[in-house]
Amino acid sequence: MQLCLRNRIKVIAGFLCFSLLSFGLAPYLGQDFFPTVDGGQIKLHIRAPTGTRIEETTSLADRIGTAIHGIIPLE
Repeated sequence: MQLCLRNRIKVIAGFLCFSLLSFGLAPYLGQDFFPTVDGGQIKLHIRAPTGTRIEETTSLADRIGTAIHGIIPLE
C-alpha cells in the first residue's frame, strides 16, 4: 500500500496503459476459445413464445427433429 502511495504517478500511468491496451482485445469479444470442428452436427436455437409450457416446447422440438430427419437422410 505504501509503495503504491509513494509511486502513485507510476501506478496511475500503469493502470491507464493497461486499460488502453485491453481495448485491443475488443475484436475478439464473443469468439470461441476453441476452433470449430465439423462433427456432422447441426446446432439449432429454438424459441417458443413466452409462457409456453415445457411439455409443448418438448413437443415442438420433437416435431422439428422429425422434420429435419425427413429432409436429411441418415447415412
